Amino acid sequence: MLAHLRAVSSHPGWRAVTEAQSAVLEGAVDPSGSGAELWQRAVDALVAGEGLIHELADTRLRLAEQQVARGADGPARAEVLAAWELVEELHAESLVARTARLASAAHVTLPRPATGSSRGATAHLTPREQEVLDLVAQGLSNRAIAERLFISVKTASVHVSNILAKLGVASRTEAAAWAHSHPDG
Repeated sequence: MLAHLRAVSSHPGWRAVTEAQSAVLEGAVDPSGSGAELWQRAVDALVAGEGLIHELADTRLRLAEQQVARGADGPARAEVLAAWELVEELHAESLVARTARLASAAHVTLPRPATGSSRGATAHLTPREQEVLDLVAQGLSNRAIAERLFISVKTASVHVSNILAKLGVASRTEAAAWAHSHPDG
């Protein structure tokens, strides 16, 4: 695949990303952060090249994952924030939850979305949904939320579903990560 890519693509960013992905697939990169150098080369190549902004955001997140695994929270924070700027610029919904999880893991608070952005803004949550999100972030189940707020389990479930949709996340865990990375609500 790498040989084919070299023959058909002149973009150094594509090559560097593919080399890093190949190393992961071949098992040359383990979860302890041994692939940070490969992902750093890919980020550098993408920054130096034109276009491929979504790929740059994704690659910065992959680098941050490796840095977090190594315990290098400082560099990971910088990569997460740089990726977040790109995610915001592109309105890349597919990267929001992953960025929020990494922000939480790297102990960094993501800046609030720009005014007028529909994605992730808690201003679009009702006061009750904000209460429910706070309880989800504390790790409470729908049943525990229902008991705490004196509502039915079904109503708690509906609130959680609405929150997931409004925040653009796929799970309670991602909603909790988002809540932790946006403590001001």
